Amino acid sequence: MIMMYHGISSCNCFKINGRHLPAKEFEKHIQYYQRHFDIVSLSQIYAIRQKNIIPKRTTIALTFDDGFINNLDTALPILEKYKVPATFFVTTAPIENKDSLLFSEILEIGCAIPQKDEVQLGNIIFKRTGKYQWISEGGQSLYAFLRQQKSQEKNRLVQDWKIRYKLDEQIKKIDKQCYALMNEKDLKQLASSPLIELGSHTHSHHLLTSLSDDELRFELQRSKSLLEKITGRKVESIAFPDGFYDKRVIDFSVNEGYKNLIAVGLNSREDLSMSGLLPRMGVSCADGLAFNMVLISSFLNTNGF
Repeated sequence: MIMMYHGISSCNCFKINGRHLPAKEFEKHIQYYQRHFDIVSLSQIYAIRQKNIIPKRTTIALTFDDGFINNLDTALPILEKYKVPATFFVTTAPIENKDSLLFSEILEIGCAIPQKDEVQLGNIIFKRTGKYQWISEGGQSLYAFLRQQKSQEKNRLVQDWKIRYKLDEQIKKIDKQCYALMNEKDLKQLASSPLIELGSHTHSHHLLTSLSDDELRFELQRSKSLLEKITGRKVESIAFPDGFYDKRVIDFSVNEGYKNLIAVGLNSREDLSMSGLLPRMGVSCADGLAFNMVLISSFLNTNGF
């Protein structure tokens, strides 16, 4: 079983989004895992699968998506305290532009600061329906709408959003632990730990299934080459942004040298037989350890344990 986290924060990031687990809660997760599972690296998970080994004990790997700076500042010290290995799937755009942010953070910062019940992206109004949920009249979420746009239109919408909600001013009010991504120096420090593996989360976190062939190839190649330069090691693992993939994305990834392909859910149960492709279980950051224990049990039962 492969577990998926995002941020591990020492400050309160829940005003922005629900993907940053408090450090004290994460430490409880680690203690729970060590009591009930063998925790191994992602590479070992793949070796177990490829060699058809049946472990004596249920075996898990921990992964983190996006590359938030709090992965280095907060998650790594806890992992090292308990000697637990992990794989970090990072977006590499901040290596070339230290101010680069995920599209999701840009939207969420714009939503979090103004105390309003609706926001506007392009010509569409999105109304608040939950703590982190904004839905259009047509039933589409704010992030899903932006995610599906072509690159040029997405960039135009983001620039309009930044101006409309004065993001340059708003971001100064927020602890960088809640949104900032690791740059080259940070990634080198993270990769220097013997417990840590780095994998690709693409260069810019675009929805891969919506890209042209040239755009898809660039996202895969650029990320891989930058990470290999930083680590001095081959990068053979990729986690698809938002878990989305199709046959073309799989084929392009394999052609670029990725052997370990990580989704969230799978498109079909038949995909379990696809070489290198594995699902993950997303950890809830807002519902406590007991709820996550139920999720883990359900995930194991669903997958035949």
